[in-house]
Amino acid sequence: MSRTVHSVERTKHHPVAWISQAIGLMGLWWIYVGKSSRDEWAVGVAAMLLSMVGARVVTMQEPFHVRPRATWILMAAQLPALIVEGCAVLVKRFYQQLARKRPPKGVLLAVHFNAGGDSERDVARRALSIFYTTMPPNFVIIDIDRKTNLMVFHQVEKGPVPEITKALGAS
Repeated sequence: MSRTVHSVERTKHHPVAWISQAIGLMGLWWIYVGKSSRDEWAVGVAAMLLSMVGARVVTMQEPFHVRPRATWILMAAQLPALIVEGCAVLVKRFYQQLARKRPPKGVLLAVHFNAGGDSERDVARRALSIFYTTMPPNFVIIDIDRKTNLMVFHQVEKGPVPEITKALGAS
């Protein structure tokens, strides 16, 4: 085992690391609720303890290995434009709903997606595809079915599959 891995293992179990994590989580809770009442602190302590137990369970698991290509990471630069476009679709649909007083009708679609296998590259490609496609509020990825090579998603308003998703395996 390398020296770095040993030092990471020691740090995970060090009391200072646990105390720092607890203080950080309580600080985030306090910022989130914006109050300092006894009830909020009690709930905050419970949430902090639950978070710390969850973090411990996760760190005890086998490491998750992914190997994204640099070009896939650089695709994140396209996200701001996609998010603005998705917000525009939501605002448009919101005003249409107000004017017509009808419930919105989203669409559930499936497109071919080269899901790949269990390699670190394929796992990274699927994860980034879900992340990048779901960031704009017009899309929610429901599933990538590896058996049928289908990506199932919901859209608030039917539109084209984003180019970023196509570049990662959708067609």
